[in-house]
Amino acid sequence: MREVKKKLSDFVDFKIGINPTRIPKGVIEDNQLLSKEDLDNSLVQIEGKSPYKEAPFFSVYEGDIIINFATGKATIATKQIENKILRASDAKCIILQKAVDPWFLCYFFNESSIIKRRDSEGLLRSSRLMSKSLLEELMVDFPSKEVQKLIGRAYKALCRLKYLEQRRAELTEKLVLNMLSKGENK
Repeated sequence: MREVKKKLSDFVDFKIGINPTRIPKGVIEDNQLLSKEDLDNSLVQIEGKSPYKEAPFFSVYEGDIIINFATGKATIATKQIENKILRASDAKCIILQKAVDPWFLCYFFNESSIIKRRDSEGLLRSSRLMSKSLLEELMVDFPSKEVQKLIGRAYKALCRLKYLEQRRAELTEKLVLNMLSKGENK
């Protein structure tokens, strides 16, 4: 049986990143600001070693749940993007009292009909960006933690599968075009 609806802020606290213009020149390395590509790679769990040293600003750590307010997409940070700096359009989602499974939360932000419906109705966006305050006020009724874990695991596997299928298609196309090019030159 599901609980009564509660505000999303009862489950998650959002910590917003920094406006890049407020960072003095030379304090961080080039490309140390978190990018959309970084978030996409983390969603499909592409691993790698972080080349960045810890920054004096709000940094990302492996396992953090990050949401981008511009795209509305959420991911779980991998080691590869560790120590990158959150921009003002990104937020770290801090789960309160272990009430929500991290991958379920990614599913909720990325695929949930509740988020998609509210977003299409313009109820989660102020101007073109998703709003922290509107998200915090969103009323939700999450399933049990066990069901969340099942949904989260399945969603993580689906993200990885989609990436691998896309990568296979790219490599197949490259192989076929390479073979055609060799045949053309005979």
